[in-house]
Amino acid sequence: MGSLLSFVQYQECDNWSVSHLLTNQFDYNQNYKLVKISTFLIRDKTQIVLEDDVEYKRVTIKLYNKGVLLRNKAFGRDIGTKKQFIIKEGQFLLSKIDARNGAFGLATKDVDGAIITGDFFSYNFDKEKIDPQFLVLIATTKQFQKFAQSASSGTTGRQRIDEQKFLNVRIPLPPLDIQQKIVKDYLNKIELAKQKTQQVEQQEREIENYLYQELGIEVPQEKAKNHDLLQFVNFKNFHVWGYSHNIEKFKFHSHYQMVHLNSICEINRGGSPRPISAFITNNEDGINWIKIGDTKNIDKYIYKTKEKIKPQGIKNSRLVKDGDFILSNSMSFGKPYIMRSTGCIHDGWLLLRLNKKIITEDYLYHILNSEFMFKIFQGNASGAVVQNLNIEIVKNIKIPLPPLKVQQKVANHIQTIENKIQTLSQEAKRNQKSALSEFEAEIFA
Repeated sequence: MGSLLSFVQYQECDNWSVSHLLTNQFDYNQNYKLVKISTFLIRDKTQIVLEDDVEYKRVTIKLYNKGVLLRNKAFGRDIGTKKQFIIKEGQFLLSKIDARNGAFGLATKDVDGAIITGDFFSYNFDKEKIDPQFLVLIATTKQFQKFAQSASSGTTGRQRIDEQKFLNVRIPLPPLDIQQKIVKDYLNKIELAKQKTQQVEQQEREIENYLYQELGIEVPQEKAKNHDLLQFVNFKNFHVWGYSHNIEKFKFHSHYQMVHLNSICEINRGGSPRPISAFITNNEDGINWIKIGDTKNIDKYIYKTKEKIKPQGIKNSRLVKDGDFILSNSMSFGKPYIMRSTGCIHDGWLLLRLNKKIITEDYLYHILNSEFMFKIFQGNASGAVVQNLNIEIVKNIKIPLPPLKVQQKVANHIQTIENKIQTLSQEAKRNQKSALSEFEAEIFA
């Protein structure tokens, strides 16, 4: 059972609100003094009256301390509020409305000289007391967001920060030299994470380079545009009755045999029982209903889905099984996934059921998931706003088909690279996470 009494020093009673006082009681490193924000932040109220023929920069402050960004540029005549404030590079900015959600940040060079309305505050630093980067790090913590929430008032959705309450908040403030060391240690961790991320990107490029080299892939350079009024295509090369699909700009060669996808896979389009709401079920005997959303945060395999449909829905859909490939033909088109369960697909998917006697699962995945294959899909997709992959286009796309032993060799080598990528990604995440957690541990107990 918690204590019924909580004591606050009289000298600390800047605000006679019980909730405000209790929120600002927290554990922190006792080696550091608690200092009011007002001792090192000084409000800048440099005002300007907008002129119609002058173009002004305007900013947005991202939530959860994700930075201050240039929103747009506009002429004074197109801006309703004529009296605004100018900000300068290096100032600390906050949004009165979204401060409780971490809308803080430093003004960058890109937004130097931009304007803000009265819904934003800009502050100069007393750099003899605080390192600006130290305050930015403090602002990333959950504890600082609690401070901002305790200093905000109003109805839900319209809460605004009370500046005086905010400036009276006390934060742990080490001596300046220790602040700088803490910031340096944090940035070193972030730099390590960045280096690991760059190594991941390098290894991803290595996969693409390996495919080009091992399969002898050559992508012809795009020829200069031919402005002749007539262009001729051999009748034997017509796979789809459409101009854009028969001018073969997006193709490549390999020193292995090139085969159409429909010669190594059974390719079919999905379908949707109507109305789909009548077929959605929570019963255990339901069939997995695969939607684009089920592939979020999934790179390769689909094991489960959020929704199921009644068995009767199979008649008007397309049943897919373990080992089948599905390919989005609309949103995120061309991205392949391998089924590790049974389910049904709607008409936004294509089913590719491969002939495993002539092509291996992993090899086909790496080919379909490659950058050069995406370019081919992209070059052949149709639609002005939302691009789509016609089933006939996919059937007639060619891929290199080496012997099974070579396919296995390719898949094994890429798996080795992917293992490195996974290790590097985990190390990057650990460094990123530990950078902030070590900072918080240093400041807050």
